[in-house]
Amino acid sequence: MWRYSYFRIFFVIVWAYLEFSKQYCSCLDASLDNHKGWKQLPSTDRCGETRFNRRIVGGEIAALGQFPWMARLGYKQKRDREFKFSCGGALINRNTVVTAAHCITGKNRKELKIIRLGENNAEKPIDCEGNVCAPEPQDFKPKNILPHANFSSRSYQNDIGLIRLRRNAVFHDFVQPICLPRADFLGPSFDLVGKVETAGWGTINPSRLEMPSKLYHVTLEMRDLDMCRKVYTEYKIDESQYCVGVGKGKDTCRGDSGGPMMQLVNKNDASRYFLFGIVSFGEEICGHDSAVYANVIHYMKWILDNLSQM
Repeated sequence: MWRYSYFRIFFVIVWAYLEFSKQYCSCLDASLDNHKGWKQLPSTDRCGETRFNRRIVGGEIAALGQFPWMARLGYKQKRDREFKFSCGGALINRNTVVTAAHCITGKNRKELKIIRLGENNAEKPIDCEGNVCAPEPQDFKPKNILPHANFSSRSYQNDIGLIRLRRNAVFHDFVQPICLPRADFLGPSFDLVGKVETAGWGTINPSRLEMPSKLYHVTLEMRDLDMCRKVYTEYKIDESQYCVGVGKGKDTCRGDSGGPMMQLVNKNDASRYFLFGIVSFGEEICGHDSAVYANVIHYMKWILDNLSQM
């Protein structure tokens, strides 16, 4: 009888540990390090680098060149005179941007006209900071648009997609790719914890709809998935997603969709930004609760499989 009880207790403890690990472990797949898709991507010594790394915490203007992989998605209807930049993305090689599937499906797919790289202040044709000026932003038309085949606009499951540009981007200090997570650099037991950063041109005042002209960024805390499950009870939130932020006025917001959630990783005397999440959805009044992001590690095989086929 006692032996049976101890066995049950042991089984419950093991089960709870495995469930916890499954939910919170990023679980990099070392077998993907040999995937042919990596040939389409820069090595870890040629990505995720920023020469203008002025670290600012909490909803502040980004330094010029601080996030050189930032992309802006411009939409335009026939009656529009100007582009509406209502989504973001992250450059991962010379001609591919990762974004949210909801930014490139439905009418957004039809109206997506340009992808802009190298912009910091949208009000100025040339961005300068002190005596440093960046070249003009680079605009690209989309060649191929690939949302995840199983994306659901109702549940926001599989909210990730790729955009292939019609031509290659010109790399310089202000246009560079971000690194994608791989086990041979981060280690197969890597676990995404602590603070992460997001950036975008989304609304900075939750009560007002106007978009800022300058690129902003914010530092946020990783949270348990259960926190987002309690907030977004109508959605199924699982290990393919991340729960990020705790409110307090700090959050991604309107216009930030599709933008990167990233972390600066220090290893082997090198500091590199890695893309770990894609802004998916949050509360209607942003800044009050945690938001949900697509988990890039979960979709690495999908990304690598499709890179060479676009």
